[in-house]
Amino acid sequence: MPQWTDLIKPLIYLRTDNQFTIPRGIYNLLGGLGPSACGHGDYQIVIAGTVLATIPMIIIFFLGQRYFIERIATQGRKG
Repeated sequence: MPQWTDLIKPLIYLRTDNQFTIPRGIYNLLGGLGPSACGHGDYQIVIAGTVLATIPMIIIFFLGQRYFIERIATQGRKG
């Protein structure tokens, strides 16, 4: 069962940065261990990475929204 917040299992199976999952890649953007030595993380980079990772999912949803709604409507009528 895949989990969005699982950071350990990708480390077991994947060895290079270009194979990391999206959550692991975003965690890697933060620096791996958290905020830098001065106590401030580069959260603007993490937010930018999160937005870039979310945009394709939003585009796919809006392109397929008609089919999602159509399937929900037909399932409701079958009862």
